[in-house]
Amino acid sequence: MNKKSIDKLRKHFILIALLSFTCVMFFIGGLVYVINIAAARHEAYETLTIILDNDGELNIDADKVPQSLLDKYFFLSKQSQSSPEFSYQTRYFYVEFDQEMKPSSLVTGHIAALTDEEAIEYAKSAVQSGNSFRRRGNYYYLVNHTDSGTEVAFLDCRSQFYANSRILFIALLLIVVGAVVSFLILRAFSYRIIQPEIRNIQRQKQFITNASHELKTPLAVIRANTELDIMMNGENEWNQSTMRQVDHMTDLIQNLVTIAKYQEKSSGVRVDTDLSKTVSESAESFRTVADHESKTFTKKIPEGIHMEAEPNQISQLTALLVDNAIKYCDDGGEITVELSQKGRYIRLIVSNSYAEGANQDYRRFFDRFYREDEAHTQGRGGYGIGLSIAEGLMEQYRGSIDVSWKDGVISFTCTFKA
Repeated sequence: MNKKSIDKLRKHFILIALLSFTCVMFFIGGLVYVINIAAARHEAYETLTIILDNDGELNIDADKVPQSLLDKYFFLSKQSQSSPEFSYQTRYFYVEFDQEMKPSSLVTGHIAALTDEEAIEYAKSAVQSGNSFRRRGNYYYLVNHTDSGTEVAFLDCRSQFYANSRILFIALLLIVVGAVVSFLILRAFSYRIIQPEIRNIQRQKQFITNASHELKTPLAVIRANTELDIMMNGENEWNQSTMRQVDHMTDLIQNLVTIAKYQEKSSGVRVDTDLSKTVSESAESFRTVADHESKTFTKKIPEGIHMEAEPNQISQLTALLVDNAIKYCDDGGEITVELSQKGRYIRLIVSNSYAEGANQDYRRFFDRFYREDEAHTQGRGGYGIGLSIAEGLMEQYRGSIDVSWKDGVISFTCTFKA
């Protein structure tokens, strides 16, 4: 794992942790805000109900109000008993209309923000709205229709609204400050937090490298003994099978070493590379194999496409994709290699006929040792790691590799940024 990979892993960790923290803080802050609004609304409703029940007076003293009313509005009765100033602190007005919508009773002594005429107009508009309980500006109002007419009470709740706004502002401020502080803490400790994961990856890579090195010696001995047996006793199905397995294991070991190293910073030098020529020559080397298997091989590679790259890596990438296309192409199918450039983006597309690709899990095609159908791939060779190597090569160029299927053709698209 190189420095770029470590930085990428660290940034992903910081981003996920920060987003999780922010989401939780937004949820808690939003929940507090909503609960506070609901509580203020419920309290306003109870206060307005008592005003209407008492014909415009907010006096719920136990000596003047029946016990049944105190029990009905338990919260307010407790509040009034603990604070004798409650009825004087509450700002409200009350209007009662007769059957002809003419004011028959008016209580405005508990509010100074409105005149009597304005209070009557507010009350009329509340009745005409058809809503029994609703907010209007800084007020909540409650309408009650009686046998003798209609009564309306308005409660000034601007202090509660200001308190709610203050709670919202404080919650947002705490979320922002908390996010900044969390980011600084996560950034300071991120290297230490991801160290176990880095060590695991490094141990895995070291194990692959060491195991590959240790396996080379016994394979060399097996190859030498088998070759000696062929020289002394001639070729037979047994020693030929042994040689095929030795070649198979040797290639597998080499690919494992490639996987262990492809994330490391490239040791080669990137130079101006003629991609058209490099891709064409690498793909052309497979034409004989395709012809031997009676598969049509087509190249669509215009001349003059260049970019800064390592020619050997581009050749390896092309070879991996074309080799994969030939192995999994339908019998008598077609393999196509395309190279194109649009602006700063260069695309290498390798496609092949693949009739059974409608229901494949293409997300797993780049998993190491993945085979989409073990029963149908045993005779095709390969190890299920070629596409994983191709993906690693594209990561070195900060490009992308994608797979898609349409109308019986599967395509692997590599996108470079020149």
